[in-house]
Amino acid sequence: MRIIGSRTCPDARRLRDFAVRNRVPHRWVDLDADEGARHLLRNLGVASDATPIVIWRRDVVLRNPAIAEVVRAIAPASRRSPRPVPSLGAEPSSSRIAGPAASRTGRAFARAARCA
Repeated sequence: MRIIGSRTCPDARRLRDFAVRNRVPHRWVDLDADEGARHLLRNLGVASDATPIVIWRRDVVLRNPAIAEVVRAIAPASRRSPRPVPSLGAEPSSSRIAGPAASRTGRAFARAARCA
């Protein structure tokens, strides 16, 4: 992922912070310091006031995207689906704390929940 923007732009900083916090491999390109970045923007047809931009895999260009847009672009489809919900009564520590009766009740409750 490449992030192109000005180092003084809060939106560019937001995108860089997101990439760093989430350990997304990225390359920062500073418009103020890199003349090649301006050339790249011209080739993409992006005005400098439409920055920051995110380029993902050479074919996705996002102009001043929200974090959610970046996530949708870079996350594989399998990771976009909701996480599975753990089954009820699956916590092993509950039977040790409350004793055998709670364990039996928890198993019955889990069976009933699966059938509903």
